[in-house]
Amino acid sequence: MNANDYWVIEYCFWEDGFSIWQLSEYLEAAQSSFHEKKFFGRVVLAIHPNEQAARDECKVWQERRNSQPMTTAEQLAEMRQHVAGLESVQAAEEGQSGS
Repeated sequence: MNANDYWVIEYCFWEDGFSIWQLSEYLEAAQSSFHEKKFFGRVVLAIHPNEQAARDECKVWQERRNSQPMTTAEQLAEMRQHVAGLESVQAAEEGQSGS
């Protein structure tokens, strides 16, 4: 398997939208975010063996999102859940280091 031969459909939380990447580019971006300690904010929904199939499915995902778009308030509420989870992990780490 060559990562250049596959296409990824991804959902980007920050943009509330969908796009396609070559698998190799997606993996490089994810790895770069990890090394830079940055939140990636993207998730793979599907992998296709060709670009056109990925574009076709991506269009379906975007049409579904467009039929029920998230409001800014809904996006913030979703993000707050993740922040709360990170804060609880941080509190647990601080509790362990203080013992």
